[in-house]
Amino acid sequence: MAVLALSACHKQAPTAKVPIGATAPAQPESGQSTPTAAAVEQPKPKPQPPLIPKGPLGEVDKSFLDAYEARRASILANQRPYVVISGSRLILHVPGKEIPPVTVIPESYHALKDIAHTPFAAYLLLSPVEQGVVDFKSQTDALNALLGRIDNAKKEVTTKWFTADEIDRANRILDATAKLVHQTLQSQTVSKDLLGAFSGKLGPLMLANAWDAGCAQINATHAQMMIWKDSLSSDDWRQLTAVNRARHQARYRNAATQYFSWLFDVKGPSWSYPGESMRVIYVESLGSGEDASDELATILIDADASQAFFGNGWRLSEDILSEGASACIEKLPPASRYKTK
Repeated sequence: MAVLALSACHKQAPTAKVPIGATAPAQPESGQSTPTAAAVEQPKPKPQPPLIPKGPLGEVDKSFLDAYEARRASILANQRPYVVISGSRLILHVPGKEIPPVTVIPESYHALKDIAHTPFAAYLLLSPVEQGVVDFKSQTDALNALLGRIDNAKKEVTTKWFTADEIDRANRILDATAKLVHQTLQSQTVSKDLLGAFSGKLGPLMLANAWDAGCAQINATHAQMMIWKDSLSSDDWRQLTAVNRARHQARYRNAATQYFSWLFDVKGPSWSYPGESMRVIYVESLGSGEDASDELATILIDADASQAFFGNGWRLSEDILSEGASACIEKLPPASRYKTK
């Protein structure tokens, strides 16, 4: 949640496009000329920033920019394997090989997220009414739509997606949310006490879903990493790097960051985010089509909901999966780690 930030529930970050070695060109059809190696492999030139200031000072800085870009290309040309965490997928990059991305986050994870987001949706519709920002009638259509979707969702609360405990919890979450929406539609009002009692009751259930989802993410990620461990040389495994592409709000104690820090048995400096190091790199990114104002609105929404549901305005600034992820990491077999000592 991100906005109740199940880390892989955030908008999926785009796949990293990092050149790690050319692949063989496809064979041309009969009568077509074969493209040259340069035509196939040469990357598109990147747009050059304007020189500031124009003239000799800007020109000397251009030498730095050109040298930096050349050095970066040189490093990538000789890069050892690395894995990118991108939304629900893991992407292993091995020079000279095409390895398809693997979706590791199971659908049951997303089912847990969908249930946990339901009371959040009701809160997002009703809290502006309680605060006097919007008129109740303006939310009526959305509230009725939410009720219809809850009724349909209850038919899917089965062992197909959930354990017995999760089924009980899902029904409690959906029933409580439907009851609140029905009550407010009948009264056409939303009181602060009513909304506070609802969010206080549902918060622990939402966190329990996040716990289970975090554990599911860790177990699925670990299973895939063990498959890749067997396919890599011991030297490549020893130097494997993880690049975690995710949103800002889930950075602190991010589930994937915790896992790869455990797996590689490596620590960064004391001032770094927990789990991050030269081998576990977090790359903050905005969602597709978003800008800084969208991130600002997300932070404000999350802080408000975090205080309402969890009694802590900062809770959603930390990955909501962090506690379940941490608990399940402790249960993983120590023998599968790479030991630095």
